[in-house]
Amino acid sequence: MIRVEENKMRRCLLLSELYRERKARPRGEGLFIADLAQRFGAGPDFGVHYLIEKGLITGSMGYLTLTAIGVDTLEGGEI
Repeated sequence: MIRVEENKMRRCLLLSELYRERKARPRGEGLFIADLAQRFGAGPDFGVHYLIEKGLITGSMGYLTLTAIGVDTLEGGEI
């Protein structure tokens, strides 16, 4: 149970950091998927499916959207 709570807290902190970073960028300037995946511990040949499989993002029409799983404060946001 403690492990699950730690994972949720870690995920929430990472997603919050990514969300803040994305909001600080000019409109239209995206966040590189490689940078995003590295923060979640993906290997060098991950692909965007790594993050989707982990339940951290959903993908649609070229945008990546944060999922609300374990992230009470964000409930989804574009990155």
